[in-house]
Amino acid sequence: MVLSQTVVETDSTRASSTRKNIRISPTREEDLEKLSAYFSALSHITLAERLHASMNAVPEAFVERYLLPQTNATTGFRYTCIAHIRPTTAKQSSANQSACIGDSPIVGEGIVGEGVVGEGILACDQTATQAEIGLSVADDCRLLGVGSKIMTHLIDRASILGLSAVYADTATTNRGFIEFATRHGFTKRIAPHDSTLVRLEKQL
Repeated sequence: MVLSQTVVETDSTRASSTRKNIRISPTREEDLEKLSAYFSALSHITLAERLHASMNAVPEAFVERYLLPQTNATTGFRYTCIAHIRPTTAKQSSANQSACIGDSPIVGEGIVGEGVVGEGILACDQTATQAEIGLSVADDCRLLGVGSKIMTHLIDRASILGLSAVYADTATTNRGFIEFATRHGFTKRIAPHDSTLVRLEKQL
């Protein structure tokens, strides 16, 4: 099961100016330390929304699953990715760069840096024709378009794989993510296995 997700995102000048600098890449073994640091920095509220449980730290096994083989007989197919923000060029103002990335360290293509500003996962078993999506965005990097980039990337990946639909389960109280997913074409209903959750679905 892909645990919940947490994204709150609206159109804004910051999102528009930053979106072109957001990069999504498949998770690699060398990303494990940065990914662990990312989850450790999330607020308790964000962690609770992402994991469907209140806890002070993300279990090591949850982070390590991002590096599991993409396909095996036990877990089926799994694709994971991380998001980072490429820094603005020297010609752009430092004030604009600060407004875009807040206090988060950054990492981009061909530059020196550390940090992850978002993550996503797409998972289905060996016989499924649809996949479950999970994602989150760093607390100080919301409203920048990171969540939309991750969501679009995962949906595109699911389409390439020939899946018929994607879905996500989240708490009924997670209104930010519910509204975010709805804007991305998801419909909602009560989750079939838990009436306290909302199932968001999108046909591909």
